[in-house]
Amino acid sequence: MSYPRYRPRHTFRQREPLLGDQAGRFTRAFEDLVQANREGKLLSWDHEITHDWEHIPRPQRRTSSGLVDIAATGFKKIWPRTESPFFCPHTRNNGRPYKALVLRIGGLLEGGTADYFHATDHQCAFRVVVKPLKEPAQVVLTWEDQRAYLLEQQQEDQRQAEETDDEYLPSSQSTSTSSLTSTSTSSSSARTSTSSSASTSSTISRLAVEAMVSPNPRWTPQDPSGPRPTPTPLAAAGPAPLRSFYSARVANARRTADIETMDYLHNIHAAGILKDEPSAHPAWNQEEPHPLLHLYDQRIYAHCLWRTNNYLDHLYTSTGQVIRELNSVYGIPYADYTTLVRETQLCDCCKNQFTPDGYNAHVRDGRCTNHPELAEVEECSDSTALFKMRSFRDARRPKENIESLDTSVGAAFLEWNSRLGIPTDVWLMVSTAIVHCDTCDLVRSIPAHLNHLHGGVCSDPGQSVTPTDVE
Repeated sequence: MSYPRYRPRHTFRQREPLLGDQAGRFTRAFEDLVQANREGKLLSWDHEITHDWEHIPRPQRRTSSGLVDIAATGFKKIWPRTESPFFCPHTRNNGRPYKALVLRIGGLLEGGTADYFHATDHQCAFRVVVKPLKEPAQVVLTWEDQRAYLLEQQQEDQRQAEETDDEYLPSSQSTSTSSLTSTSTSSSSARTSTSSSASTSSTISRLAVEAMVSPNPRWTPQDPSGPRPTPTPLAAAGPAPLRSFYSARVANARRTADIETMDYLHNIHAAGILKDEPSAHPAWNQEEPHPLLHLYDQRIYAHCLWRTNNYLDHLYTSTGQVIRELNSVYGIPYADYTTLVRETQLCDCCKNQFTPDGYNAHVRDGRCTNHPELAEVEECSDSTALFKMRSFRDARRPKENIESLDTSVGAAFLEWNSRLGIPTDVWLMVSTAIVHCDTCDLVRSIPAHLNHLHGGVCSDPGQSVTPTDVE
């Protein structure tokens, strides 16, 4: 009896990117929008003709003294929710724009409140701010005021997470990143700075903290460029209360996986396509990273590596060393790669993936500290994995060990090996973003594999290596 041959149900369509150098285009678009927000201009993205920002005149009303601007609260009468003229630069897979931005009155923004247009059908960093008719008085906040604001912001995050309206949808949209957060803890210097000679890097840093953090519900709730809290005297210090590392909205977003992308990765991996055509992997294109990896790409989220580098407590363990060599021109044996993948631990509470060291670091007093539920979880056993670490002889060591830890794939691997953890969809993305080189028979992450090629040819020293067991 014969059975029909199974043929995987997947097709690949090659299409030109709608925006060349997407990361750079979005960065420039953010800069232009932030500048326009400062100047009180209303901008909307033109998807049809210019593919750039277009100025939208502010509505006015006629009075006895002439035309005067209308306050943001009056916009809803002129532009109902379904007739808003404001659009962000994001597009769907078919190239069509998302729904128009919707006006929000009195939303949290840059350490205070503001009226702005924002997306409701996908996580979007672009916010068109409506300048108030009367500028609020400038107030210098004390440390107590800042702490009070942060507490209010956390409560606002929790309230928004419990809402049932459609303001925040699951992060399975292909245009939105799968890994961002919900706090805009902007520094006082960023709020009060008036220097017109700020560098591009400082502008992007401000964007990452103020403009881009709030819309994306997976961003880490710590601003590396923000003010540091004052130390508490030891005499007054008590045991630190148990609290979640992430706010409710961030933690819930990290629980939500991009099922469509995960199914795609499972299909092409099971069909053996990645072995024959590694370029079919969504993480192959380094110039236009997949949305799941946006949070770990410093071209899109400036200073995101500061978050990663603050939690490298397990970098010099055997697992950390294997992660480094996987993301370098050295590479690792395939057996080490399979051992490394089997090391992953899933937390039943926060649904994040960790190495054993990272998992135990995020558990405190038997509870998960990556979700406000603070549910009881079991600690995992310490890693007992044995890896084959490479040692070189005959002066055949590669001239330089180029590491790819500063790429989005490498940074995600580092956060997997820390108390931060990574969402399950990100774990599947990076754990399959590897290439097994046929020439040297070693495994590397996609960025590291591309680095180890010279003129498209493997440059590994080959047989001049001696594996060494390291616990």
